[in-house]
Amino acid sequence: MKDRELIESYIPMAKFIAAISGPRCEVVLHDLSDIEHSIIAIENGHISGRKVGDGLMDFALKEFLEDTNDIFFVNQSGKITNDHKTLRFSSYRIRRKSDKEVIGLLCVTVDITDYIHMRRTINNELFIDGGYYTEPENPAGTLALPLADTLEAIFLHAMQESGCENVDHMTKDDKMRIISILRENNLFEIKGTVAFIAKKLKISEPSVYRYLKEIRNSSD
Repeated sequence: MKDRELIESYIPMAKFIAAISGPRCEVVLHDLSDIEHSIIAIENGHISGRKVGDGLMDFALKEFLEDTNDIFFVNQSGKITNDHKTLRFSSYRIRRKSDKEVIGLLCVTVDITDYIHMRRTINNELFIDGGYYTEPENPAGTLALPLADTLEAIFLHAMQESGCENVDHMTKDDKMRIISILRENNLFEIKGTVAFIAKKLKISEPSVYRYLKEIRNSSD
């Protein structure tokens, strides 16, 4: 079965989850071969404002990269949309059977904004916690961004860390240093990262894979 066929086989599951969970639940199916246009199916897209053809958001990028061997991760909260919705996020990794590479994601995002407001009201009215309930000074919520924007920020940080300013003036060693920094942060666990970084470094995708191989061999 081709990668796309395997990912598309989850479309009925996406529709099922959305149907039983209601309009506060957005279900998105991603094909990671193109992270900037990864959405191939979406239910209740009004939650994040996305549609088919849009890209992956960075809702739980940290969990995705740190727990690469897990089949799924669930109930990660704290992301906030531009219109101030607070979201709870879960994701199921779709892996190619032959080599277990993550080729797609089935993501479920729930708008919990009203529930947080209800909890705050109940805490206040019932005098829970001694009747004093305040929001933390530094709320955990962070703005949800398209994954491409997040990768762009990480790439620019890697450029600064390596002391490079202009891609056009970078040597092979400079580019390998950038790729090494991204590899250390598990960025290449996301399939579309290779194409993204190849474009940013103005090299071919095979060159990125070749550099990664050289880096791995030198670190063994």
